[in-house]
Amino acid sequence: QLQQVQKTTGITPPELKTKQPPEGLIYLFHYYREIRGTEPLTFTEIQNWSQLTRRNVSAWEVSVIRALDINYWSLQNAD
Repeated sequence: QLQQVQKTTGITPPELKTKQPPEGLIYLFHYYREIRGTEPLTFTEIQNWSQLTRRNVSAWEVSVIRALDINYWSLQNAD
């Protein structure tokens, strides 16, 4: 609904204004952008990406990447 308000009025509601992630965690957002596809992420996809790119991600990093994906798909399916 808020995105529709933004499209219609050209004004971004305060709820849509996001804060930047803490500087030390920005890399996880970049990881997520590398992995994200056209469907919600699976643990297998994250594991395969990790192996192929030789990036050893910890369990908490996987949790953050999955949370980003869940939020992304929630927003995509909100309409």
